[in-house]
Amino acid sequence: MDPDWTQIDLQAVSTAGSGISQSYLIGESSVILPKRYGPMDVILDSNAYLSDIRMESIKFKNLFDYLRRTKSTLVVPRLVREETIGQYKYQLENQSKKTASVVKELNRLAVDKKSLVSFKTPDVKSAARVLRERLGQPAKGISVRYYPETHGVDVSDVFLRGVNRRRPANNDGEELRDVIIWLITLQYAETEKKPVALVTADAGFWNDANIHDHISGDIKERNVDVSLFRTVEDFVKASAPAAVSVDAGYVSKFFDVTNLMPDLSAAARKALAGHGLVWGQQHNVRTVRPSTAQFSAGASYEINPETKLLELVYELTFIANISVTEWRFHQPQIWGTGVLESYPAGGRFLGFAKPEVPFQGFANPVNPQSPNTIFANPNWNWSPLAQFIKPEAPQEERTTLKDYLVYAKAQISVRLVNETLADAELDGLEISKAEEMAEAEPTAEEFDVEVEEAAEAAQVEPEQAIESAPSGDSPDEANDSPKAK
Repeated sequence: MDPDWTQIDLQAVSTAGSGISQSYLIGESSVILPKRYGPMDVILDSNAYLSDIRMESIKFKNLFDYLRRTKSTLVVPRLVREETIGQYKYQLENQSKKTASVVKELNRLAVDKKSLVSFKTPDVKSAARVLRERLGQPAKGISVRYYPETHGVDVSDVFLRGVNRRRPANNDGEELRDVIIWLITLQYAETEKKPVALVTADAGFWNDANIHDHISGDIKERNVDVSLFRTVEDFVKASAPAAVSVDAGYVSKFFDVTNLMPDLSAAARKALAGHGLVWGQQHNVRTVRPSTAQFSAGASYEINPETKLLELVYELTFIANISVTEWRFHQPQIWGTGVLESYPAGGRFLGFAKPEVPFQGFANPVNPQSPNTIFANPNWNWSPLAQFIKPEAPQEERTTLKDYLVYAKAQISVRLVNETLADAELDGLEISKAEEMAEAEPTAEEFDVEVEEAAEAAQVEPEQAIESAPSGDSPDEANDSPKAK
C-alpha cells in the first residue's frame, strides 16, 4: 500500500488511554483515506451543502478551520452553485406547501381562536439570494473562489462518457451532471497545478469503499493531484494528524451524553418505527425512555492547535412501549388447480382438478417442475399447471401493549476549542436488536385513558368503570408489584 495512505479499519477499536491509533468505530466497513498535511483546495458537491444549508455544523466548522490553517481555498464551480440553489428552492417551496397544509388543518381543529397557529410562507427568491451570498462567503477568514470556467470541458467528452458508461456516468449512461463536475475538477487541478480534494458521495465515483478504477485512471492519465472523499468528515479526519484514542475518563471532562438524550430518544423512536419488531404485524411506537448509556470507543483528531474533533461511540438501551396489532389466521386451504394464462390484468382458470401435491401459501402460480418456485410477474405468457388456495379471513384481531428492551449504538461528534466543549451532535443511531419484555403495565396517565375509553364504551361514569375493573388493574397496584420494581 502507498505509504501516503492509511487504511482505517472501522470495525477495530483501540481502547488504550493514550498513544496513536489508526482505528476507530464509525461504520460497517473499511475505507481508505489519504493522510494529507499540506494545503489542498476543496470542491464540495451540492449534496454536501444541502446537508447543512447554513454550514454551521461541526463538520463545516472543522472544514473552515482546516482552510484557515492551511490557507487553502474553497472552490465553488458554477454548476455546483446553481444546482445547490435550484435544489434548495425546490425543497423550500415543497416544504412550505406541506407546512401550510398542516397548519391549516391544525387551525381547523382549534376551538379557541387565540390558539391559532400562524405560518408565513417564506420568500423563496429572497432566501435563494441569501444562500447565493452565503456560498460566496460562508465564514470569516475563508478564501472562496467562484469558478465559472467550463471552456476546458468538451461536450463530446461528456457525451462519450455517457455512451461508453465510463464513470461517473452510470450503467444507463446517465448522471452526466456528475461527469461535468468531474471534468471541471480535473480541469481545475490541471490548470492551477494544485492538490485538489473533491467531496462527493455520488455512487458513480465509487466502487464500494474504494475509488472506481475509471476515476483513478483519469487521475493518472491527466497526471493531476486529486483526492476523493465521500463526506466532509472524511476529508477533515484524513487531513488531520493520526487519530489518538480516548477513554471514558478523558471524555467525561468535557461531555455528558445525557445532554443529548432528547435527540437520542427521538432518533431511537424514528428507527423503531421502521424496525421489523413483529413480522407481519402492525405496530405503533408510543413512548421511548432511555435506560442505560455506556461509552464504547472514541478517537480524537487535532484540527488545529486549538481545536479537536472527538468521534465517540456509545452503547445505549431504551425501553420502548409499543402497541402491536395481532391477528390469528386459520390454515389456508387448497382451492383447486388449473392451467393459468397470465395477462396484465391477471390470470384465469381453464380447468380444475384435485391437487396431487399440497401447496401452502397465497394465490400464486407454481412451476410444476419446481414446486417451490413462485412466479410473481403477471405479464409472462406461459400456461403452467397452477395451484390455488383460498385464504381464510383473519380471526381474533386485537391490539396489545408490549415493552421492548432496545439495544442501540450511537455515533456522536464533539468539538473542543481550547479543551472546552463547543458543540456536540448526534451523527447517527442504529438499533442492533429489540427484545420483548414482560407485558407492559399501564402508567397512571395510560390507565386514566383506558378507564375513560372503557366508561365510554359501557356508557357509565369512569368511577363505575374502575369499580368493575378486575383487581390489580390500577397503576398503584402495578407500581407495588415486583415487576415494576
